[in-house]
Amino acid sequence: VTTPRIAVLGGGAGVLPAFLHHALPAARIDSVELCPDVCAASRALFGIDALEDGGRFTLHQADALAWIDAAEPASLDVILVDLESGDVGVEARGLIAPPASVLERPFALAAER
Repeated sequence: VTTPRIAVLGGGAGVLPAFLHHALPAARIDSVELCPDVCAASRALFGIDALEDGGRFTLHQADALAWIDAAEPASLDVILVDLESGDVGVEARGLIAPPASVLERPFALAAER
């Protein structure tokens, strides 16, 4: 029996990855967050450091798209995309949208591997 591996792209404060960690005790969770300040806050304020100590959870401070591209082929069972583009024009209208690159073929091909 293999351990399911789930990647959450856009870790933020860690709420979704922490929920998955608790709800799926047999799964290995990789959370990928670009901003080092967000990673530090999620560890210091939201208990992510304790999850990392358990061995089934890793918070990666990295560009999510580059992380997926570098992942070992067929190493992920589920990829959840919770990224926001940082596009101030879009966010000013009250929308949070993923970066356009997530909707393009290179990302789909990297995720498919």
